[in-house]
Amino acid sequence: MNQQYRLSPSTIAAYFKHRCDRQYRWDSVQQADRGRSGIGWNVPQSPRFHSRPGIALLMSAGDDFEVERLEQLQRDYGPDQVYHMGFDDDNGRRTVRPLPLPDLAEVLRRPAPPRFAAQIFIDLEATPDHAAHFLRRFDLDPALVRVGTARPDLLEIIPTAGGRRRLRVWDFKASQAARHEHFIQVAFYTFLLEEALHAVGLDDAYTVDTEWGVIYAREGPDEFQLPPYRLAIEDFLRFRATALLLTPATEAHYHVNLGCPMCQYNDNCRAEADAGRDLSRVAYMTSESKRRLVRAGIRTHRELAQLSQDDPRWERLRAAGHDLSMNLGRYVAVSQALDDGRPRPLHGRSLTVPAWESVRVVLSAEQDPVTNTCFALGLKTTEWLEDKPTADGRPPTAASDPSGGGQPSAVGRRPHSEEHVFLLDNPLAAPDAEARLLLAFLRQLNALLLRVDAENSALTEALEQTDTPEVAAARRALDDVSVALDDLLARHPTMRKAGDAPLRRQRDDLKAARKAAEKALKEAQGVAWRDNRKRQKTLHFYVFDGFDLTVLKKLVERHLFGAAPELLAELYTLVRLFPPESVLPDADSFRSIPGTIVVNALRQLAALPSPYVYDLRTVTDIIPPGPDGRRPYSFSPPVNFVFRGTNQVAFERIHDVWRDRPYLVNPRDPATAIAPEEVRRRVERAVIDKLRATDAVVQWLKRDYRDSLLLRKEPFRLYDAFDPLGFETLEALRVFTMLETSQAELAVKGLHTLPVADRVARFECIGGLRYVAGADTPDGGLWFTFDPAARDVKFERGEFDLVLTPEDAPERLVSEIDGPLFNPSRWRHEAYKVTLVDYDLAANPPRVCLRPVSSKFRESVDLSAVHSLDKLFMDYTTAKVLDVLDRLRQNPEMAGHVHELLGGAATSGWRPLIADAAAVERDLARHATAAGATPFLTAAQSRALRGAPATPLSLIWGPPGTGKTYMLGHLLLAYVLAARQAGRPVRILVTAFTHYAINNVLKKVSDLLRDYGLGDDSTAVVKVMGNQPHAADDRLPADVARVGQKGLAGLLAGDTRCLIVGGTVWGVYNAMRDAGGAVQPWFDVTLIDEASQMKLPDALIAFSAARPDGAVILAGDDRQLPPIIHGDYPDEHEHMLSSVFAYMRQRIEAQALAEPGFEARTIFQLEENFRMNKPLTDYPARMLYAERFYSQQPTIRIVTHPPLPADSDDPIDFILHPDRPVVLVRYAAPVSFTARNPLEAGLVARIAARLAEIMVPPGRKDEGGRMKDEGGRMKDDHSSFIPHPSSLYFAAEGFAVLSPHRAQNAAIRAALAGYGFGADGRPMPLVDTVDKLQGQERDVVVVSYGVADEEYAEAEAEFLLSSHRFNVATTRPRRKLIVICADAVLDVVPQDRAVLLEAMMLKEFRGFCDSGARTFTWEAGEFGAVGLSVQWKAFE
Repeated sequence: MNQQYRLSPSTIAAYFKHRCDRQYRWDSVQQADRGRSGIGWNVPQSPRFHSRPGIALLMSAGDDFEVERLEQLQRDYGPDQVYHMGFDDDNGRRTVRPLPLPDLAEVLRRPAPPRFAAQIFIDLEATPDHAAHFLRRFDLDPALVRVGTARPDLLEIIPTAGGRRRLRVWDFKASQAARHEHFIQVAFYTFLLEEALHAVGLDDAYTVDTEWGVIYAREGPDEFQLPPYRLAIEDFLRFRATALLLTPATEAHYHVNLGCPMCQYNDNCRAEADAGRDLSRVAYMTSESKRRLVRAGIRTHRELAQLSQDDPRWERLRAAGHDLSMNLGRYVAVSQALDDGRPRPLHGRSLTVPAWESVRVVLSAEQDPVTNTCFALGLKTTEWLEDKPTADGRPPTAASDPSGGGQPSAVGRRPHSEEHVFLLDNPLAAPDAEARLLLAFLRQLNALLLRVDAENSALTEALEQTDTPEVAAARRALDDVSVALDDLLARHPTMRKAGDAPLRRQRDDLKAARKAAEKALKEAQGVAWRDNRKRQKTLHFYVFDGFDLTVLKKLVERHLFGAAPELLAELYTLVRLFPPESVLPDADSFRSIPGTIVVNALRQLAALPSPYVYDLRTVTDIIPPGPDGRRPYSFSPPVNFVFRGTNQVAFERIHDVWRDRPYLVNPRDPATAIAPEEVRRRVERAVIDKLRATDAVVQWLKRDYRDSLLLRKEPFRLYDAFDPLGFETLEALRVFTMLETSQAELAVKGLHTLPVADRVARFECIGGLRYVAGADTPDGGLWFTFDPAARDVKFERGEFDLVLTPEDAPERLVSEIDGPLFNPSRWRHEAYKVTLVDYDLAANPPRVCLRPVSSKFRESVDLSAVHSLDKLFMDYTTAKVLDVLDRLRQNPEMAGHVHELLGGAATSGWRPLIADAAAVERDLARHATAAGATPFLTAAQSRALRGAPATPLSLIWGPPGTGKTYMLGHLLLAYVLAARQAGRPVRILVTAFTHYAINNVLKKVSDLLRDYGLGDDSTAVVKVMGNQPHAADDRLPADVARVGQKGLAGLLAGDTRCLIVGGTVWGVYNAMRDAGGAVQPWFDVTLIDEASQMKLPDALIAFSAARPDGAVILAGDDRQLPPIIHGDYPDEHEHMLSSVFAYMRQRIEAQALAEPGFEARTIFQLEENFRMNKPLTDYPARMLYAERFYSQQPTIRIVTHPPLPADSDDPIDFILHPDRPVVLVRYAAPVSFTARNPLEAGLVARIAARLAEIMVPPGRKDEGGRMKDEGGRMKDDHSSFIPHPSSLYFAAEGFAVLSPHRAQNAAIRAALAGYGFGADGRPMPLVDTVDKLQGQERDVVVVSYGVADEEYAEAEAEFLLSSHRFNVATTRPRRKLIVICADAVLDVVPQDRAVLLEAMMLKEFRGFCDSGARTFTWEAGEFGAVGLSVQWKAFE
C-alpha cells in the first residue's frame, strides 16, 4: 500500500496550539510508516511511555470527566434523551463506547431522535469516495493524504422551524476553561460531519451547525462562534498543509520552547538542540526569529554569539522581524553567555523590583491539572528589624547585610525568616480540601499583612496625635509670636498717626516673624512626616514565574464567591493586594506595585547561560558568590519532584500521596520505592527549596543590579476593602480612572528604562541627536541631525511633551526627569523640555528642529553631547475627573439625576422641554423649504428628531455618512424654536472628544440659523476657548462668538435667551470650578457628539453641568473607533470601561429586557447613507449595522479620462477601473515587513500617480441629499459646473491613504514625493492613520496595512485587526476603496478568541469581494517580481 499522511483532528488542533512544523509533519505519519523509507524516514516511533507520567493521569481524568458530564446530561434531560453505546471499564478507567456512523444514521432516522448522541465514530476512509471528496474540498491530494478517524464527544440534535434538524458539535475537555486548540478541533469536526452526513444520505434531513459549537470544560459549557475557526482551518489546509507534509522530516522547522515539555517529541528535540547548539537554546527566542536567523546563515547560538553591530547583517536582521528588531542584542548576549558560561548584564532597568524592602514575601503555588486544584502553597517571609536609616532615608544596605543582598538589617543580627508549606488533601475524598488549604495559607499570610499594616498605622496615628519635640517647639514659637501680634493689634487697632511708625515697624516685624514661624512649623512637620515614613515598613511580594501567580489568582477566583464566611473574610484581605480578574483591582494597590514576577525582571536585566528558559535550577547554579565568598542557595529538588525545564513541583507526586501508594523512582526496580509519607515530606521539601531558591535570586538582583532597580516602595498599607458584589458605579469609575492613568504612566516610564536602540525600534524615541551649530532659527529653534533608524518615530510636528537627554547618562531620563512612579512634578523636566517644530527627512542624515521651552535649557543641556528625544508622561485631566467623581459620590443630592441616568437612562419626574416635537419639526420644515433645502430630513432623521426630545437621555446612533451632524444641527434648532415659542430661555451645551467635532456642530447650527433666517440677537452660538488656541477654531464662522472659561458663568446668567455653547469637558470643568464647584446645573440640553470616543468618567463632567430636568443626548457610533484604553479589564466591566455611548447602550438594552419598547424610545439609528455607493455600503451594513444602512447614491463611481479598459493587463489600470468600486489586493511578501513596507508604499504611490492623471472631479450630495460643487456650494440641479483645479481637488477631496502605522505613512509619503506630490503646486494628499480621518471622507481611499510579518501581525492583532478600525477605514471613501494587505496579515489566527472575532471583519472581506479575481505580476524594484491577487466587488 502507498504511504499516506494522516489528517486528523488531533494533528490539526496540535498545530494551531504549538505552531510547530515538525510536530505536524511527524504526527501526520502513521506508526507503521515511521522509520521506514519514504515519508516516515527519520520520524521516531511514539514512545511507549511518555517522559511525563502525568500524561496518563491527564488522559484518565479526561475520560472520567466525559463520563461524569454525560451522566449529568442524562440526569438533566432524561436517559432516553442522551443516546450512547454504554461504557467500558478497564481496571477502573471508564470510557464511553464509540457510536459508529451507520448506527448514528439509524438513530437520526427515528421520527423523534434523542436530544444528544455521544462518542460518534467517523471513519471517512470506510467510503473512499467521500474521503477523496472531503480532501479535494481543501485542495489536498487523496493519493498523498488519508483522513484519520474522529470521535466528536457529543452531538446535540436541534429541531428547526424549517424541518431540517441541526447538529451542533460538543466536546468535553477536562481543562478548567476552553482553549484555542479546542475550538479548532470542534471546527474540524464540523467539516468531517458535513461529509459524513452526505455519506449516509442524511444531508437532506440534517444540517451541521457551522455557526456555533460547544466546549464543555470544568467551568461549564462554553458556546462559541465557529466561523473564525473554520476559516482558519480552510486557509491552513488549502495553502500550508501540503507544503509542510512534503518537507523532509529532518528539515521540518522545530523550536524548543515553553510549550514543549508535554510533547512526546520533547526528548528528541532537546537532545538534537543540545548536540547542535541549536538557536532554541537561546532563552525566550521566538520560533520565527530562529527561522530568520537560519535564513541569514546563523544556525547555532555559537555563530550568533559572534555577531556584532558592525556586521552588515545586524541591521538587516533587525529589520527582518518584529521580535528581532527589539531583542537581537539580548539574543546575542544570551548566546555569548551560553558560550562562555558567564552571565552578562543587559542595559535595561526595572520599575517592578525595589532596591530594598523591610518585609520580603516569597510565594509559590503548584497546580494539579488532573483535578484542576492547587495542591501546594508555599510562603517564605523575611523581615528586617528596625535600625537607624541612612542619610537618604534607606535602611542600611549590603554593608551590614551578611547575605550581600542589599537588604536592611539590624547591625549584628540576622533577619528573621519563616517558611510555611500547605499541602492539599485528596480533593476527591474531601471536596472542601482546597478551601481548607487556602484558609490555612491566608491565615498565615494575613497575620503578617495585618500586623505590618497595624504597625505602620500606629506610627501614622502617633504622628497625627502627638507632636515631635521639633514640631512642638516650632508650634510654641508660632503661638508666641501670634500672641504677641494679636496683643499688639488689640492694644493699637489703628496705627495711622505719624508717631505710630515704631508700632508699625513692630507690627511688620511680628508679621514677618509669624510668617517665618509658620514656615518653620511647616518644615518641622515635613521633617517629622518624612522621618515617620522612614520608620514605617515596606513590603513586597515575589513569585519566580507568572505561572505561580496565575495558579494563586485562579485559586482565589474559585473561592471568592460562595466561600464560607471565615474564608471570605480572609479572601477580602487578599483581594486588597492581588485582586482576581473577576473584580476590579484596587487602584491604589496597583499604583504601589505590590509584587514582582522574578523571571520577568531577570529577562530585562541579565543575559544568563541558561538554555531554553530561565529555570530556577539553572539560574541558582550560575549566581556568583557574594562578597563573603559564600555560594548562594542552589535549587536541587529530589529527582522527578521537579522536572527539567520547569519550576513547578511535579503533580504526579501528589497523586502518589493521595492514592497512598509508593513512588518507584525506577519502575523496573522495586528497591527504589519511596513510601507515600516520605513522598509527602519530599514534596514539602521541594516547595521549600523553590522558596529559598527564589529568595536567593532576589538577593542576587538586589546585590548585583541594585542601580537598575528603580521601584521605590511606599510604606505598606492594606487599602480600604470594598465589596465586589456591591461595587458602586462611581467608585468603579474612580478606580478605573486611576488605573488608566497608572497604566499610561507605567507604559511611558517603562519605555524609558529600555536602551535607546530598543526605544527607537519601538518608534518611541529619536536617538543619535547631534546639535547643528549655527543653524538656529529666529524663533529659538535648534536643528539636530539624528540616527536614520529613528526617522519613523511616532512624534508629530507640534508635540511639546518631549525631553532631550544625553545618551551617555540614561539615569538622567529615568531618575532625574521621570522620578518616582505616581509622583508627578513639573520642575524635574522643565529645563529639558522641547517642542518639535519641524523635520527635514530629505537631509542625510535626517534633521529635526526643536524649540526649548525653558530659558534654563542651555544651562542644563550640554549641546556637544549626543542626545535622545523621548516623550514625557504628562497627566492634565485625571485630577479633574476625580474631583467630579468625588463630588458626585459624596453629595448625591447635588446630582441625583446623574445617578438615575447612569442607572437606567431615566430620571424621576422628568418632563420634556419640547411638548410637541412633531409641530416643531413641521415649523422647521417650513423654514427649510423657504430656504430651498429639500428634501428636509430622511425618515430615520425624522424619527430621531421627534423621539430624542421625549426622553431624558437618548442615543443618536450615526453610522458613517448618515448625516449625523446635519441631523444634530436640526435637533438643536428644534430646541431653540420650542424655547422661543414657549417664551423661555434655553441653555445648550455641545461637547465632544475633539475640538473638530464640537466645531462641526457649532458651524452647522450657525449655518442653519443663517440659511433658515432664524438668527437674531436673542440667539447666540458660542465657543468656550481654552488657555491655548486650537487650530480647529480657525475654521469657525465669524458669527460663532468666543468666550473665555472664566466668562462662561456670566454669559449663562446673562440676557441672551437662547445660547448654544460649545466646549471640551475640560473647558466646562474649569468654568464650573471658577464658578464655585465642579457640579453646576447650567444646561437644559447637553449634547455629547462622538460620544463613542469619550470615556464614561470624562463624560460625567458634562453630565454634571446638566440641569436635573434637562435632556442629555449622546451621538456617535460604537462600531467606529472607541476611546483608547490602556489596561486589560474583566469582560463583565467592559461596557463601563469603554465609552459613555457603549455604557449607556448597555444600560438601555438591559432596561429594555424588563420594559419592552424602551430601547426603541431611546436609541435612534440613522440609516440612510449619503456618502458611499451601494457596494461600499453593503459590507458594513451586513457585518455591523443589521442591514439597516442604505446607500442613497447606489451607483456613484469615479470617472476617468480617458476611460480604462475593463480587461487591462496593467494591474494599476485594472485596479482603478470605475466598475470595481471595492478592490482587495493580496500578495505574498518576498521578505518580512513590520511597521514599514516599501513594497506597498511603491504600489500605493503608483496607484496615486495614475489616478491623479485620469480621475475627473465629480459633484456630490450633502447630508440632506442636495448636490454640492467642489467648493461646498449648493447646486440647484445636477448640471455641470467648473471644478477647482484637479490637483487641488485630488489632495483635498479626491484621494487619501490610510495605514495603521506612522512608519508606513512616512514611507508612503516619501514614495509619493518621488512622483512629484508635495512640490511644484502639486499638494500631497492626506496620508495618515485611521484615527486622523474619522469624520472625514474622500472619493477614493487606499488602505495599506503595511505589515507583512505574521509574528508582528499576531503581536499587534488586537490593534491591527480591529473591526472598529477596519470599519472607519473602509467607510471613508465615497466612490472607491482599495485595500492592500499581505497574506501574512490575512492568514494570522490570533489565539485570543475576542481578538479573532474582531479579525473576522477583515478576514471575511475576502469573501465579500466575490465578483471576480485575477492575478498579476508586479515588478517591485529591489524586491523583484511579486504576485498580486486582485479581488473585487462590482456594482449589481
